Amino acid sequence: MSIVSSGARIDADAELEAAMVLPGAHIGSGARIRNAIVAEKTVVPPRARIGYDTAADRSQFIVCKNGIVIVAASEPCVAGRPAASLERPTARLR
Repeated sequence: MSIVSSGARIDADAELEAAMVLPGAHIGSGARIRNAIVAEKTVVPPRARIGYDTAADRSQFIVCKNGIVIVAASEPCVAGRPAASLERPTARLR
């Protein structure tokens, strides 16, 4: 089961499986997304595959320990930058 927020746009032939798509996100035609959270205002290009190849996902996105992929507007899916160029804040929980 997937959750699509109001204001999100899902194009024809896109497939979602156990995904959450937040407001303002746009999923391109033919994209396949599984076990992922697509953040607000994120554009997933047509025919993108997210959540099917952990190694590929880790090279582009944040992948949680439980396998959920976090796709955010600042990720290479939109920006086209290598994952290594992204700054990710770190926090230490006590």
